[in-house]
Amino acid sequence: MSDFIEIGNDRAIKLEEYKGTFSITQHRKYNEKWYWVSVRTIKGKDEVSEKNTPAKVQLGDRAAAIKALNAFLAELEDATEDGAPF
Repeated sequence: MSDFIEIGNDRAIKLEEYKGTFSITQHRKYNEKWYWVSVRTIKGKDEVSEKNTPAKVQLGDRAAAIKALNAFLAELEDATEDGAPF
């Protein structure tokens, strides 16, 4: 959907859309190519999934994603001098 937004140290984020749900995914550069950062999800106490999945934050549908991202932007704009939002 979007281009990679580099955030330093060979890391990037990207806005993705799948079946109407928007997510921010995390990526890492290796040999000049971007790869998803993958995680294993917790299934229960002391149990994790056998399959890796992309590290992402789901934002919801388009309207919910815009609302969430605008809220984060407002927090950053109101942040104190040291960068803390509180």
